[in-house]
Amino acid sequence: MKTKEAVKHYGGQRGLCEALGLKSRQAISAWGEKPPIQRQFQLEVLTNGVLRADRQSDYRPDASVSNT
Repeated sequence: MKTKEAVKHYGGQRGLCEALGLKSRQAISAWGEKPPIQRQFQLEVLTNGVLRADRQSDYRPDASVSNT
């Protein structure tokens, strides 16, 4: 999935932030072309498969995901 697809699905960065529980749009801007794989899977679940995680994507940790 590409970041711009997720942003479009939620009507903008603000809507995407709200869906993911992020406080700042800056986190989304830091993703670059593709969201980190953890976020892709989260978005796949949240959208009931409308957005699909790229299973061939390189693993990149997401600093905005808590591992605790």
